Amino acid sequence: MTEILLSEGEKCYLIHGVNDNFRIDGRSCWDRREIDLETNLLASCVGSAQIRSVNCSVLVGIKMSLVPPDPGRPGKGKVEFYADVSANADPLFEGRGGSAMVGEIVSFFEDSFKDCSIYDCLMVVEGKSVWCLSIDILILEVGSKASLYDLCSLAVKAALHETRLPKVYVNPDTMEIEIPDDPFDVISLDVSQVPLFVTVTRIGNNYIIDPTQEEEASSISSLLFSINDCGTLLHSKKLGFGSLHSEPIKELIPKISQVSLELHNFIKSKVSTN
Repeated sequence: MTEILLSEGEKCYLIHGVNDNFRIDGRSCWDRREIDLETNLLASCVGSAQIRSVNCSVLVGIKMSLVPPDPGRPGKGKVEFYADVSANADPLFEGRGGSAMVGEIVSFFEDSFKDCSIYDCLMVVEGKSVWCLSIDILILEVGSKASLYDLCSLAVKAALHETRLPKVYVNPDTMEIEIPDDPFDVISLDVSQVPLFVTVTRIGNNYIIDPTQEEEASSISSLLFSINDCGTLLHSKKLGFGSLHSEPIKELIPKISQVSLELHNFIKSKVSTN
């Protein structure tokens, strides 16, 4: 994510190309670059996934623990998000250079997961014990910031899809919890309502997805949406300092929902179904 400096002529060339629905790498405004997904990479985690796309790479690992539920949510489990960025991802992130960015990522995940049905899957004994999933997001390589949010959400959902929790048996007399030693006596999670993120970036008077670094340097600002697999918008956030008008954005919502459904289907096609 090293800062790209473009001349006014280069920016004008990019903007005119987007106006004609033809970008500098040959894509149309709503085309995404190829995405590579690998799962179950970390033996120490109950679920893991790595996403790569051009010059972006994100690794997610999930660990579990049994904890008491929150007093106000006795029948729901917990999900905690953590994020970090490798100093090797970009010179800008040496020391604490990436702390603001990872803070934004964690905050958006927390807001987007508030009403997710996955919390219901994590209840063990109501009011006494629930599963807590610790989701660690490690950013290994950064291209454009707008693309990074989307890839983080893909890696998180793929890792959750592959997560297997041990079956828990509760003694009805003592209410003591027993966890079997059989590594195959496990359950999977219902991730159908886990959202994915779609970022649209304004170039001139038009919007694109998955911008290159040069396109991001030419943009006014971006809009980040979290969307479930029904195409419902759950949460949104503005990135950047440029102004945006509401009417063009309303017209984009059906297209944004369609893009999200394509991403949800991509995850379904790539992860295991057992």
